[in-house]
Amino acid sequence: RGREAVINKERDCAREAGNYARLQAASLTTHDSKKFDVRTNTCRPRPIRSLSQDLCRKVLPQNDDLAKIRDSGCRAVQGRFMNHGKFNAFQFLLDLPGSTTGSYSRNLNHLWLLGAVVVFWAGPLLEPGGALQWYSAGLRDGRTHVTVNVSTAKATLDAITDHVDWRNELLENSRGVADNLLCGECMGSYVATVLTSLRQRLPLLDSALNQRTHHTANATLAELLSRENCARHLAAGLVEV
Repeated sequence: RGREAVINKERDCAREAGNYARLQAASLTTHDSKKFDVRTNTCRPRPIRSLSQDLCRKVLPQNDDLAKIRDSGCRAVQGRFMNHGKFNAFQFLLDLPGSTTGSYSRNLNHLWLLGAVVVFWAGPLLEPGGALQWYSAGLRDGRTHVTVNVSTAKATLDAITDHVDWRNELLENSRGVADNLLCGECMGSYVATVLTSLRQRLPLLDSALNQRTHHTANATLAELLSRENCARHLAAGLVEV
């Protein structure tokens, strides 16, 4: 709503990267609803200021399938919200971007436990500099999960279905991600490693954490971290838990 809801310039299109991925994935359902069940419970396309051209055509290209879904108000892929408790009824579980802009989603953390093949949607999140999970270094495409886009999804899922050994390997390894990377001890160990690294890097960290009030501690931490190049730490493997 208001000015923020309108695309005025091409640079505004980046705000829609997550929604674009969802719309692409949902378009698979219109082609084969028996194989794909990617749906949306709300669909309100952001209005484009210019009526003469689509300002996002370079960044977020629209094909006929996407245009039909969008212009029809997404009726063909309309669905209801589904709780995690029903996810185990599916053979494949797709992880999509976590917001309209395309950030990572902690929803992925639940998918490894559900006895299904975990599927990533290809996009900027998986590219260098993208928003990675803290345990991404332990994942292997084709072994712990598979990555698809709108062009490769059907062929990839068909291949996994046809090759039972590959499917079983993916299922075993996805459970291994949950058991060996996301267990309570695993996460505790990672947090301890992060804090140890930060203490070595920031000698004043202990005194900041021992401040009497949260307000004072937060202000001191903010001051310490403002001097750091977070991109360098992310590249070294220190990412959000």
